[in-house]
Amino acid sequence: MKGQRMRLAPGRTGAICGITYNRASAAIQSARVSMGSIPLDLSIVFPARDEAPRLPRALEQATAYCRRRGLAYEIIVVDDGSRDETKAMAQQASRLDPAVRCVVLPENRGKGAAVREAMRHVSGRWILMSDVDLSTPLTELDRLEVHREHADVIIGSRAVVGSERLIRQSSSREWMGRGFNLAVRLLGLSGCHDTQCGFKLWSKAAASAVFPHLTIERFAFDVESLWLARTFGFRILEVPVRWAHDAGSTVNVPVDGARMTFDLLRLVVRARVLQRVPSVSLTRLQTAAEDLARVGQAPRRD
Repeated sequence: MKGQRMRLAPGRTGAICGITYNRASAAIQSARVSMGSIPLDLSIVFPARDEAPRLPRALEQATAYCRRRGLAYEIIVVDDGSRDETKAMAQQASRLDPAVRCVVLPENRGKGAAVREAMRHVSGRWILMSDVDLSTPLTELDRLEVHREHADVIIGSRAVVGSERLIRQSSSREWMGRGFNLAVRLLGLSGCHDTQCGFKLWSKAAASAVFPHLTIERFAFDVESLWLARTFGFRILEVPVRWAHDAGSTVNVPVDGARMTFDLLRLVVRARVLQRVPSVSLTRLQTAAEDLARVGQAPRRD
């Protein structure tokens, strides 16, 4: 559904990311309050750590895309303990544009923790989780949205027919990805050929049910979130997208690969325990997941 574009009161202006915004703090606050009363079509979530070189482009393109489509939208940047100017840039954008919000984690917790925190703040009917590098262009959202009537979670995929890898990643990363996705299917997430593509569209209902129970805080969180979604009975659909590897990726193959494998093993333990729990309703499944969230886990930090 389409919403009206916010218009700010006349006043001094400033520019960020190549777009001019009103600088009057009273007008910005008024616009932000007004937005809170409007049902938003879309929330875009950017988890970010040390993304200062790429964040301005991501914000500019996300803003331009949503405005071109006439969407009622918000953009949420979650700073995950950045050591560069990411937080300052996100906060500046938030001050200048009522559609941009900055959420700050005081220390690095991991991409999963950042996304989980973002889901506590979203207002959109649908939530797009995207990497800041825009390896999958935002225009690929059009491909995902056409399936909203038939799915609750729609994931972009680089591994199904119709996908395009415009720039391939290193062979070591590709082999790690293939091995990891094979292990994921053995876990029981059949039909999900690419869980790690950073371009996923969640309905508000599915995100609200799943992310409070998320326990994996780093890269393997995608697997846990999809597993929980399937456990809770939400419909998951995999859709081919265009994707280009970004040479500035921060994934460390040996370190992150080992960590993801360990997290996956812990998830296997949880899955086996949960399978023994009688399940007759979504509420009982959610309660069971919450009770089992600490199986093999350190205490969660909120």
